[in-house]
Amino acid sequence: MSSTSQAVSSPKTAAKVVSRQRPEVRIAPRGPPSEPTFVRFYHPANGCRFLTLPAYDCCPPSFGIHYGTAITACQILACNENGYLSTSRNRDADGRVTLELDSIIPSGGKYYYHLDSPKSEVLYPICHDFSLWEFPHESFPLTWKYEHRKQPSVNWPTNWSAISQRIKDRDAACLVSEWTDSLTTSHTVAKTEEDWLVKNGMDVYLLGHEPLHHDSRNLFTLRFDLRLAQFDQARFVIVPKSGQLVVHFLQLTEQSAQQYHNVQFDHKGSLSHELLYARFAWALMKIVKNTLQNPKKFNLLRGPETIQVQRNIEGTDHGSGGGSKGGGGEGDQSGDGGKRKRDEDGHHTYTSGPSGNLRKRVTSDACPREDGSEFLLDRETQELEEDMKKAARTLPFFVDPNREADAGHFENIVWYPGKAAVERRKQAYLDAHPQIRAHSGRLLPDDYNSSDDENWT
Repeated sequence: MSSTSQAVSSPKTAAKVVSRQRPEVRIAPRGPPSEPTFVRFYHPANGCRFLTLPAYDCCPPSFGIHYGTAITACQILACNENGYLSTSRNRDADGRVTLELDSIIPSGGKYYYHLDSPKSEVLYPICHDFSLWEFPHESFPLTWKYEHRKQPSVNWPTNWSAISQRIKDRDAACLVSEWTDSLTTSHTVAKTEEDWLVKNGMDVYLLGHEPLHHDSRNLFTLRFDLRLAQFDQARFVIVPKSGQLVVHFLQLTEQSAQQYHNVQFDHKGSLSHELLYARFAWALMKIVKNTLQNPKKFNLLRGPETIQVQRNIEGTDHGSGGGSKGGGGEGDQSGDGGKRKRDEDGHHTYTSGPSGNLRKRVTSDACPREDGSEFLLDRETQELEEDMKKAARTLPFFVDPNREADAGHFENIVWYPGKAAVERRKQAYLDAHPQIRAHSGRLLPDDYNSSDDENWT
């Protein structure tokens, strides 16, 4: 026994550690530049920038952005209004971009998004709140469409851990990196957007699993860090280019874009392209909400209670002017030395601006203040009344009013009367106090369930 032990520990027979070379990292062909450049998009009415995207697509000898991705992004933010890009702020001037969707527009310069309709001369609204965005069922882009094969009905679990494992077994690896360890199950449209899924009738693109955010066509496998630090932070999305889905980075990264930008995303027919489109919209609006400068210069969509005022770049309601300096129209002027006038419906106050033109200022209780600091009590009261009517028709209480109750509803309450108002207040508080999440000892995705730790392995 002693001789055997001595032989094992002998330096002449013991195994030695052999150092390895680090494997070469797979880089997307002609990946992003080491020094980033950007493509910037402007509103033609006020001349202000509403979106900036990194130029990660190769456009020899420089870089730019995929035209189809860029024009779709602008259309989404313009509340699904069709339009075109131009290097000129004047819609009648030269500069209109006329390219194939799979072409690349170069970085540098300014691109203005003009609406096809003449109202692009006024301050058309920009949507920066995903909960207010409506899915374009009737005008869904052809380049995004995908026909699913009919799938046999399967018994779908209701427990999240079981659902997550089912998705990992289906995908077998991270759909972006192809890694097989540190896997997690990601939602295309997040759990927190269940109300949006229901309100927009997205069940027609799913397989009927409930709740909708747990449907298999809304779930796929991602490596933990790619989900937590990248996908959930709106750093990348999935978009079509040249007839296939690829990863597209919307924000700057240190290394991830170098590795994965334009890498093919093959879900093998498992996912809804409509929900991938919705995720694209969600990411864009998250970016705009966090980066928009001079928000008061924009007509931001604020919900059905907002009276949409078609203003020119000076913010006037009566002037017909539209030059770069504004105020060129010969509309009504107060002529009263700046005194206020009230319009016929009694909901707005007009004040005289520096040019003498009357500007509409919202002052009624039914509309928000300009700074958005007050919640709309009238709107919340109306919402609550409607919610209570829904609840009265639904038993048991606190379930989705559009579905019959089952045992799973008690474990995962997705709706209750007044939820929309509560969620708005919660989000407003978090937006006003960004340090709250930063102080968390453990950074986790928004839909993380502490009882399902095995999902984060």
